[in-house]
Amino acid sequence: MFKSILKSVTKLFIFFILINLLSLSKINAQSVEIIESTSNFIPGDEVDFSLSSPGIDLDKSDISWNIDNKNIISGFGEKNIKIIIPKEETILNALITTVKGEKYNASFRLYTKGVILYFEATDSYVPSWYAGKKMLVKGGTARVYAFPNITNKGEKIKDSDINFTWEINGEVNKKSSGYGKNYLDITALEISADNVEVGVIIKPRLSDEVVKQVMDINIVKTEVLLYPKSGNTKRALFGTNKFSTNDFMISAEPYFFSLDKKYNFYWDVGGRVEKGNNEKGFKLSKAGTFANIKVKVEHIKKIFQEAQSELTATF
Repeated sequence: MFKSILKSVTKLFIFFILINLLSLSKINAQSVEIIESTSNFIPGDEVDFSLSSPGIDLDKSDISWNIDNKNIISGFGEKNIKIIIPKEETILNALITTVKGEKYNASFRLYTKGVILYFEATDSYVPSWYAGKKMLVKGGTARVYAFPNITNKGEKIKDSDINFTWEINGEVNKKSSGYGKNYLDITALEISADNVEVGVIIKPRLSDEVVKQVMDINIVKTEVLLYPKSGNTKRALFGTNKFSTNDFMISAEPYFFSLDKKYNFYWDVGGRVEKGNNEKGFKLSKAGTFANIKVKVEHIKKIFQEAQSELTATF
């Protein structure tokens, strides 16, 4: 009897753990990033920072900006901030709470001692109107740049006279290291890790000065958002949307998938496959008072690059 009860309680406990993990996975599927207005700054510079996210309505979210855990500004839609770069290394953090109560966190580490690291995803598709930063996903690639700020007798030392030693997750990458090699190309391996640590050690020629900096690059999940084909095509559709016309065009826009565009679209309306399946968009005709619309996007070769989205249309 006791063993039977224990077994039931254990199953229930595991069930709740799985539910929580699934919920956490769903929340973390969205990406939010802090974007700097310039990648080459020094102490004393005034720099603009902003939040960017394709799937989170930042204008309706409660945003709190903090510097080294001290609140600077808070409020709804406060997605921009301007700060003066301090002399010491500083952590800029933003806490985002959506209208649904979901919480997201974004951080930016300001390197002001000797070298600044900056990365950009080099194989990451976004729509033409998206002004945010392209993000690194599993199977994707990125380039990390080092901007040294070392002087000798008042003159800045050229990159060609600086030895760059690059590290990926603590291991030296000899192929990318050497004099003048101020960037590193990386590939996000298709593993479970959600970030990659990149470091660089710089040492000028004929000098004992050595500077090391490290940055963590988040590996986000691919996303897909639904948009109307007419009207405000730059604002994604979420939740329940009312359409006044009997027929309307709807399109799906992938985010952060590989640039080769080798992916399939699968449409589902009310549990049935619509015409236009495997296409980026299609025309939906009025059928009753509402319709549940789902779309799934999968990369043909990169199994980790997939995403889905859904909405309810009312007439």
